[in-house]
Amino acid sequence: VQASAESAVEVDEDCLLEPPTRRVAVIVEPSPFSHVSGMKNRFLQLIRTLRGAGDEVLVVTPDPNCPEFYHGAKCQHVAGFRLPLYGAPTLLLSLGLSIRLFVNLWKLKPHVIHVSSPGLLVFASILYSRLLHVPLVVSYHTHIPEYIPRYTWRGLVEPMWSVIRFCSRAAHRTLVTSTIMRDELGQHGVDNIGVWPKGVDTDRFHPRFREGGGSPALMRVATPPAELDDADVDASPLTGAAMRKVMTGGRSGKLLICVGRLGAEKNLFDLKDILAKVQQTPGLEDTSLCLVGDGPSRKELVAHFEG
Repeated sequence: VQASAESAVEVDEDCLLEPPTRRVAVIVEPSPFSHVSGMKNRFLQLIRTLRGAGDEVLVVTPDPNCPEFYHGAKCQHVAGFRLPLYGAPTLLLSLGLSIRLFVNLWKLKPHVIHVSSPGLLVFASILYSRLLHVPLVVSYHTHIPEYIPRYTWRGLVEPMWSVIRFCSRAAHRTLVTSTIMRDELGQHGVDNIGVWPKGVDTDRFHPRFREGGGSPALMRVATPPAELDDADVDASPLTGAAMRKVMTGGRSGKLLICVGRLGAEKNLFDLKDILAKVQQTPGLEDTSLCLVGDGPSRKELVAHFEG
């Protein structure tokens, strides 16, 4: 792993070799097991993929209901607390300063520590990386400079950029989820950035779930089906027609669907005016909009779109 700056800690040579199986510490907040966000599926898939390759994985997250194991990866809960300005009970952050956690990391002797950011666990991860001489990968997911003006004081934006630069320089690699984010962070002095691109879970979104089944041609090019957790599959899924009726209220026009977290930063309130303009277009008068998801703005959105 290439160091991003002189501030990144020197690592043991054993960590730079390619072992038959790797030992990986995945430190993530909020919890991918309980908090619904764009990070959730990404980290769960990361853990499953590492375990599928035979790697030993320790997952550290602030989740009082954290499972003991997930796909064979050992999971450890660290004490967390809620953000006072963000109304999601499952969004827990943690300082991560724990003798028990340090001992477990020391016993694991990971080849790499992968921590999500921004948050507070990234600072503890920097400390553990230095103490254990282990490479640190920081993946940047939530663009806090965009959130700050919506939830708190705009004057905190520049200090936050300083924090982002500090965390990046303390890491050996910073990962972002798009080239757009890579370019923006680069413009603010963040270097050694890699792109961890988005993808489609071809196990969950598989042609075999298509109503009536996938066509032979489609099934030939589809990835082999994998076993899914019970929580991943609805035991009694609605048919496509029934689901469309729920989403449209029975209307037969076009259907617009937005799937994601219902937060102020998503600008979902603007969709009401956009829908109204679409419905003024000849032939699109019966267009419907369905928001799928949950989040701190759910109640406000229900009231905003009422009627």
